Amino acid sequence: MISRIVLFGVAWLALSGWAVASPPVKLALADCGAISGGVSAKAEVWFGAHAGAYRPYLTECRVRDGRGRVVLKIVALRQDAAARHHRLYFYHGKPWDGQDSTALMNADPVPLPVILTPGDRAVGHLQEGLFGEGPGTKSVSFEDWRGDWPRRIVMRVAGAAVLGTYCTPPLIWNAGQDEFVQSKGPAYTGCK
Repeated sequence: MISRIVLFGVAWLALSGWAVASPPVKLALADCGAISGGVSAKAEVWFGAHAGAYRPYLTECRVRDGRGRVVLKIVALRQDAAARHHRLYFYHGKPWDGQDSTALMNADPVPLPVILTPGDRAVGHLQEGLFGEGPGTKSVSFEDWRGDWPRRIVMRVAGAAVLGTYCTPPLIWNAGQDEFVQSKGPAYTGCK
């Protein structure tokens, strides 16, 4: 009788989302690929005035839960590829030619990766690009899973030239705002 009560209690906890959290899931950057049609149609909303120029360099990365279901998507600009084709930096609406450093200092901001639900609703942005030109290897972990949803996103940059290895402040799920928000704390912190 006691074992049935314990089994029922564990099953109830699992169904209600209070079971032991799933292990962190790392974003597999090598598996990122072409953006879907729904993402392409909404690119202007997320990537601004230069979305048309960025579109060939956008990539979609899928985040899967422990059962293999897509729970989030990250749409990011392949900054490395866009820069090779002079489509990363724009100054007064025109692509930067790679020559005038003054124009580069005043260029429009490069858009950050967008965090989307499977239905293409934006729920936040990562703090840094995923596919940059500079040194360092980036990894993104989705942690503190409750039910089928991560409550925390951590970006780690290893081997960055000046800063060394660092982590950006974690993004925490804010159910009231229905989005991931940056946790308070220093902009860049040491991490493992």
